Amino acid sequence: MFELIFLGTAAAVPSAKRGLPVTLVSEGPNRFLIDCGEGTQRQLLRAELGLGGLNAALLTHAHLGHETLITFDNLYDASLAITVF
Repeated sequence: MFELIFLGTAAAVPSAKRGLPVTLVSEGPNRFLIDCGEGTQRQLLRAELGLGGLNAALLTHAHLGHETLITFDNLYDASLAITVF
């Protein structure tokens, strides 16, 4: 069974209570993000989910906000490899 966790549900402008849209899909040890962007790391930490175990991301559209993926491995764990679909 997999679990969907909505880490952000705001539109283009985040608020103090709602981050930009991002969804975490979790199934056992496997975790991947859907349309992660600016603030994703903060939302993961705020939800006490951490950054470990992320191994993929699905981007349903392209824009500059998705550059967050590039910083995951540089800031937290050089061995973390995220496959982008």
